[in-house]
Amino acid sequence: MKNKFIILTICSLLFACDKEVNYDFFVKNNCDQSINITIVDYKNVETNKTIMTKEQLLVYSSKGLNKLTNEKVESVFSSIVITKDKDTATRIYVDRNQWQLQAFSDTQANCYLTIDSTDFK
Repeated sequence: MKNKFIILTICSLLFACDKEVNYDFFVKNNCDQSINITIVDYKNVETNKTIMTKEQLLVYSSKGLNKLTNEKVESVFSSIVITKDKDTATRIYVDRNQWQLQAFSDTQANCYLTIDSTDFK
C-alpha cells in the first residue's frame, strides 16, 4: 500500500507541473536611422543592442512556467529605453499593450515591438 501511495504521489507531481514556456522578444526599427535599445530585466541585468534601419532583431529570450500571455512583458522587464541619436523615445515599452504576442504553440511565442519616428516626438 505504501508503494502505491509513493507511485501515485510521484505521478501526481510529474503530471501536475506546469509546462515550460519560451518567449522571444523582437524589436523592429522602422526609423530612418539606427536605434539603440537598453533593456533591464527582472534580475537587474542590462542588455544593450543596436538595431539598424528597417531591421528586426531578437533582443531578449525568456522562459517561464505559466501559460502564454502578453503579461510576460511586465514581469520580465523592469526598464526599456530606446534612443536615436540624442533623442529618447517617449512610450513606456514595459507596458504589455505595446507588444504584439504571436503564439506558435502552447509553449512557444514571439513578442514584437515596432519602433518608428513617432516614438521620438
